[in-house]
Amino acid sequence: MNKKLLSFLILCSLVLVGCAKNDKPTDGEDPEPQPKPEEKITYSDIYHYEYVKSPSMTGKRLYRASDGYIDNSEQGYNNFYYQVKSDNQFNNMIYEDGAFTLNGASIKLDEMTSVSGVSATRCFVAPEGGEVLINGTVHLIKGESAHLSVYINNTLLTEKDVDKDGVYHSNQTAIKKGDNIYFIIDGDVTASYNPVVDYNLTPEMSLHHAADGYYGDVHPFYDYASKKMHMFYLSTGNQSVGDKHQTFESLLTTSSDMIHYNEEAIRMNDRSRPEQDCYYVLNVFKDKEGRYRSAEGMGNHSTTSVSDDLHLWNNGTEPYIDPADDFLKYRYAVYFDNQVVNGRDPDMCYDPETDSYYCVTLVYKTGAGAKGDKAIQLYIGNNKGEFAQNGYFLVNFNGRGDPECPQIKKIGNRWYLLYSVTGTGTKGNVGKLAYRVGDEGVAIKDVDWESKPELYLDGEDLHAAQINEVGNKYYQYGWLNYKYNTSVWGGYLNLPHEIYQDNDGVLRSKLDEELLRLLNKGLVYKDNRVYSANTDVNFKLTRNLITADIDLVNSDNTGLKITHNSDVYFIGIVNRAGKKYLTLNNEFDDYRCEVLAKDSNNYHLTISLDGNFLDINVNDDTTMSAFTNLTDTNKSLSVVSNGNNISNLKISHLADYNNIYF
Repeated sequence: MNKKLLSFLILCSLVLVGCAKNDKPTDGEDPEPQPKPEEKITYSDIYHYEYVKSPSMTGKRLYRASDGYIDNSEQGYNNFYYQVKSDNQFNNMIYEDGAFTLNGASIKLDEMTSVSGVSATRCFVAPEGGEVLINGTVHLIKGESAHLSVYINNTLLTEKDVDKDGVYHSNQTAIKKGDNIYFIIDGDVTASYNPVVDYNLTPEMSLHHAADGYYGDVHPFYDYASKKMHMFYLSTGNQSVGDKHQTFESLLTTSSDMIHYNEEAIRMNDRSRPEQDCYYVLNVFKDKEGRYRSAEGMGNHSTTSVSDDLHLWNNGTEPYIDPADDFLKYRYAVYFDNQVVNGRDPDMCYDPETDSYYCVTLVYKTGAGAKGDKAIQLYIGNNKGEFAQNGYFLVNFNGRGDPECPQIKKIGNRWYLLYSVTGTGTKGNVGKLAYRVGDEGVAIKDVDWESKPELYLDGEDLHAAQINEVGNKYYQYGWLNYKYNTSVWGGYLNLPHEIYQDNDGVLRSKLDEELLRLLNKGLVYKDNRVYSANTDVNFKLTRNLITADIDLVNSDNTGLKITHNSDVYFIGIVNRAGKKYLTLNNEFDDYRCEVLAKDSNNYHLTISLDGNFLDINVNDDTTMSAFTNLTDTNKSLSVVSNGNNISNLKISHLADYNNIYF
């Protein structure tokens, strides 16, 4: 039997078997390409939270004003009433045209509108007596200033002046059953206000989410069909509840609002199992036909899995006879060069502009190991997913750590090569996210990647990070250690960091405007002084969002210092060999995390202080994540000036996992 006939018979048998295994019906025709999803997406689309009417509640529990006003037109639902205060009298409003109104004042959902002499008022009637926590955030929507006052019956609990920075209040006190708690807004203004009365004295919960057993390497994919971020990740094997998962097994959490994640089941189709049993889905992309695909390393080659719903995954390879040599081969599989001993961490994508598939992967040419001959190589496939075996050398990593989790991304008219080198993370761990910038309008294979400088998008605390397209935006995700300043594998997901392209092609990062709005629960401290000497600030930090302006008169280190017990952390700008770095430094532990900042004499510093976790940004172009030895309490703040100027110091209360959308 000749080679061509044998290959044809094998192909026919594999196609028949594949048809039996594939749950998706076929009619013998190529599937029609799906329409390209809408590319434009707004921040409100990304941070989308679905508000639903609260059930009727009784007893000692947490009551939000929104438990009364969402999809409700009744006075007294869940103990909340809608009133006006005028001439020291309280009168109930009337519900009409979607709002409670009376005498020019109104309450519509979270918005409270007051006019001169008539103050919009929420009233909570206590269903039980006991110790409660009463707190809330007021932000102005219209108007320049307002006055907030909170009363229990006729006794003033707290009062605050409100300006454009908003305000936060929190008081723990005892109440009796039947007490009226009044939340009053005075002024010619409209303010957003959703106060809370909490009998449970609920502790605040970190915004930094961890899956059960922690996240191993994460691979984000935003799906337009479901409008969800799908966080595929590798199991650390440390689950504490439910089924035990083996280390490196593919798992999934999803989020519809970029903050709250839920575990979702994924599985292999037993009738058409992917070639890789353990990590059978990692980096996900859409192929030319609009199906979801993921590439996995198999040693001497890479393979793919395919899915129609991101949950059930099938073998993604398709047999065909290569007319060039009459051999049986497989589409969407990459067979490495003969000189490649081993390879792993493939990343595949489809580029509609060139109608081609690309795959970048870490390859070893003299065996795996820290001292081996290794590189990142590129393999190119045609529009049917048929890859040539000859790869294109991109970057050599001899004598360095492995460039793990490589990615190839096209942003605008440039290609970017991204990877995380082992040994550049905390205590020698994998990280930080490095990248190289391709030339404008130049194909991937024609860029001299070896000559391009290695740049970084975050500090060494964010490990094995990846970037993912969300419409016309990009976001970066990785994992932060579950143990401070220690080499461990696995941890917590960082907050969303938006990645964008500067005019010179360099990538920049920021905490986007909508995330900052959500994080800011209102001002608790403002300082109008200009500091030009090192000074202690008379304020005890808890969970806070801190901002300050830095004017560099000279090149000495300048920023803020947070002290907790024996740990002292400096956060700010340092000058090293003529370059500016955004730095977190704890000299007590000989610990430093930093990233090159965009050169300037003026920096606007933003610090999200979430217990152990810090998200630090300057000038909306340089962002860094960090995991520290801090806690939620007993922290003091001081200014490190060294002759430079620090001004406009503002401290707001930081949202937590449970109240960020309320």
